[in-house]
Amino acid sequence: MMQSKNKFNAHKVTYRGMTFDSRKEFKRFLYLQFLEKKGVISQLRRQVKFQIIPPLYVARTVNHAKTTRIKSSLVDSPAYYTCDFLYRENGRIIIEDVKSAETARLKDYILRRKLMIRIIARHNARRGHDAFEFRENGVSH
Repeated sequence: MMQSKNKFNAHKVTYRGMTFDSRKEFKRFLYLQFLEKKGVISQLRRQVKFQIIPPLYVARTVNHAKTTRIKSSLVDSPAYYTCDFLYRENGRIIIEDVKSAETARLKDYILRRKLMIRIIARHNARRGHDAFEFRENGVSH
């Protein structure tokens, strides 16, 4: 197990080829692995990426000698939210993040979290039940 520090003084941890942003995240992973072995949760995955804002394309007309075509050009790349953990618990899919108080106050994180929660709420409303749940571990608001 190797450790190094990041900008918030959190110690990065490398364990069996996996890198965790903090000891807190690493300890949570070990606990979730324990719960998975006990059958409390299943399908534990790390660093799952969700697209929260689609790419932005603009259509433009391209004139050639005898033809006119519409070509779309990428204006802005998509934005993603990457959760720390994703697992199944009591038939629900849990999307979980482990954050320190400092990280939880970052504007970029706050915006991405809000977009992710909104996407989950819309999905659950369309399905008519709470299939997905967002959790933050280690943060008190």
